[in-house]
Amino acid sequence: MAFRIKCFAVAMMSAFFFSACGQKLLTPKTRLDTPAQHVRNGIKLLKLDKFEAAFREFSRANELDPKLSSPYVGMGLVYGHKGQFGKGLVSIRWADEFAKETEQKLVAQVGYMRLYILGGVKLENNG
Repeated sequence: MAFRIKCFAVAMMSAFFFSACGQKLLTPKTRLDTPAQHVRNGIKLLKLDKFEAAFREFSRANELDPKLSSPYVGMGLVYGHKGQFGKGLVSIRWADEFAKETEQKLVAQVGYMRLYILGGVKLENNG
């Protein structure tokens, strides 16, 4: 009887160890971790004046797709709200450079306008 219990215990432990050596399961990508979703979240947070959280969202969108122009516009506006107009202008220039479609170019132009409204004279002095 004790021999059977020992054999059963060894078999169970062997099965456990062999299953632990298998391939790890990959978690499926969710629809929430897309650049477009992060940009939408960033815009909502920007409207609520939560600049750090908005910047994190725009940065994550930029990590997922570095050639997408809208995260650069968002980061430029966050810089503008923080008073860092030079960085904001550089960021929106990147957005203008990466804009391929007409809609993206319009978003970059609106970003320039909004940054100018925020900075006005300070932007004129920095050039």
